Amino acid sequence: MAFIELDSLDESIIAALKNDGRATTKSLGKQFGVAHTTIASRIQRMRDLQVMHVRAVTDAKAYGFNELAIIGFQIRGSSQEVAQQIRKTCPDIVVYVASGTLGRFDLIVVLLATNVTELQKYVDEEISKLGSIVSSEVWLSVEVLKFVTEWALLNQSGHSLPPNPAIEDERQIMELFYEDGRMSYSQASRILGYTEVQIRNKVNRLVKEKLLHFSAVKDPQTIGPPLMALIFMKVELKHARSISERLSSREEFAFVGRFIGRFEIIGLVTLQDVSALFKLVNSELRQLKGMIRTETMQIVENYHQEPRWVRIL
Repeated sequence: MAFIELDSLDESIIAALKNDGRATTKSLGKQFGVAHTTIASRIQRMRDLQVMHVRAVTDAKAYGFNELAIIGFQIRGSSQEVAQQIRKTCPDIVVYVASGTLGRFDLIVVLLATNVTELQKYVDEEISKLGSIVSSEVWLSVEVLKFVTEWALLNQSGHSLPPNPAIEDERQIMELFYEDGRMSYSQASRILGYTEVQIRNKVNRLVKEKLLHFSAVKDPQTIGPPLMALIFMKVELKHARSISERLSSREEFAFVGRFIGRFEIIGLVTLQDVSALFKLVNSELRQLKGMIRTETMQIVENYHQEPRWVRIL
């Protein structure tokens, strides 16, 4: 398969829209020294080719998902078949991602839950019934320091937002801007039946409450998949905070969290190739003060992803 190549202007536009998905073409044109019409045509082209899309993502904790857990499975047979058996969403649980991996585990599942009780119930009533599981291991997050979504399969829309009585009136707005984060307020008002001022005020409130954040995501199917890997880190407890904060400031880490379990820190990295991963782990991470050991699992396939969820820190 031939992937679409992006030039430096394309990459710069995506980077800018990652920080502010609703930045105007005029402001971007001024920033990069080109006409605003050039910016508009580049954005439209990348969207038409399913290279990049701006979505309104939601802070999982602000929505009510207070817990995050990672489960690693050793599978007898096909990990994809097991991933397909998992019920992806219910009122108190969302399966954020299910990925096939190389390493100790064959399948990694990330769960978002409203509380620990519902998480335990889901594991007992749903996960435990899955066939072909040889063994599993659970890590419960005690702190998330970084959680961003940079990649998404743009031909998959994901599931609708779970019910939440506190923002029931705004769910339509959140769903609409998730599908098109750069939709104009006037177009949204025509679709939803609110005035443009009402739409703007509701969006501003949702942004303030971290229920909306406009950000660009890229599709690995069209521009080539990056190398993605989970790095499990066993560290001295007195250094856990400083190490996790240091990792969360690095661009290659899309996720950094502290956990209860066999490993104190788990990170998700996005890199160009295996050589870059090897260098990161062996020449950098293992040299950090307080690092005891690391275990790396390369993600080879994403069977399921809900890219609407992030943590806005």
